[in-house]
Amino acid sequence: MPDTPGLDGATRVSKVIGSIDYPLITRAAVPRPDVALIGDAALTSDPAQGVGCGWAFQSAEWLVDAVAPALVDGAPLASGLRRYARARSALRGHQWTIAETAKGGPLTVVDRLMLGSAVLDSGLAAHAAAFVNRTIPLVPGAVGDGACRLGGCARMAPTCAFTRLAHPLLETCSA
Repeated sequence: MPDTPGLDGATRVSKVIGSIDYPLITRAAVPRPDVALIGDAALTSDPAQGVGCGWAFQSAEWLVDAVAPALVDGAPLASGLRRYARARSALRGHQWTIAETAKGGPLTVVDRLMLGSAVLDSGLAAHAAAFVNRTIPLVPGAVGDGACRLGGCARMAPTCAFTRLAHPLLETCSA
């Protein structure tokens, strides 16, 4: 940034504080037939990602849109709550990715293959950028529904359909 003060003479006055044990919680969008959860009641995230308030507002909008017909026209509330649960599922891939990176461990083989392939393929890079910017779900309809296999070792991964496209060594997902 232009015209910012230099930090060459700065001195740290406290320890660097961080946590890899932050509780990242995911609950069902509709845990009971008459209850819908939004915000941190439904889904928490690593605060470093800065998505909590946005997810809360987005979930609230999805809930209102889904149940409005029941409240206005007397349509069945249960079908509106099912629509809300489906809409909220769009955040699963983002939540899973944030939860995995928040643990502070090394990248998985699948993550390394996907990121390495995105460097070589502009279409995959654009898809990865859209996902990271949260403008799209990971892969519509594919989040969390398959196991990726590399070298015969199965690993459940929401990124399955996405990474399968990224590297030819990955086998087809099984639903």
